[in-house]
Amino acid sequence: MRIVYTGLQHVPNLNGLNTSSVLHMVDLDHNKIKKISTGEISNIALNQLILTNNQIEIVEEEAFADSQIASIVFRGNAKLKVLHRTAFRNLQNLRLIDLSDTSITTLPTEGLHEVDTLRIENTYSLKKFPSVYNFKVSIDLWLRTERAILKLPRPLRTLVF
Repeated sequence: MRIVYTGLQHVPNLNGLNTSSVLHMVDLDHNKIKKISTGEISNIALNQLILTNNQIEIVEEEAFADSQIASIVFRGNAKLKVLHRTAFRNLQNLRLIDLSDTSITTLPTEGLHEVDTLRIENTYSLKKFPSVYNFKVSIDLWLRTERAILKLPRPLRTLVF
C-alpha cells in the first residue's frame, strides 16, 4: 500500500487491515506526518514500513505496540528529535531500522534487541551510542558521516568507518 506525496498529516488507521498474512509494504513517503502517537501503528504485520521524508518530530511510547514489522525507515525526517525510550516496546521481529538524516539525540534500546541492521547515517545530533550489550544479536551498524559524531562503546571502537 502506498500513500505518497499527498500531504497526509497523520498516519492512517491501519488497525482495520484484517489480513491473514503479512503485508509487503506500507509506504507513507513524502507526506506531512508530524508524529507517531502511542499505539498508532499497532496490531499489524508488515515486511516494511516506510516513513521517509515526512516532518516527524516525535515517536511516542509504544507507537508500534503488538505489531510485527521487519523494517522501519525514518530516513529524511530532519525534525525527528525524540524517540521515546519505549517507542519500540512490544514491537516484534524488527530487523532493520534506518534513522539516517534525522536529529535524534539518543537511541532507545528497548524493542531494538532483535535488530541486525541499524542505519544512522548523517545524524550529527547523536553523540553517544548505547552499549552493544543491549542487542541480542550482532548488528550491521551504518554510521557513514562526513565528520566524527559519536562516542562509541568500547566493543565498537575498533570498527573502521
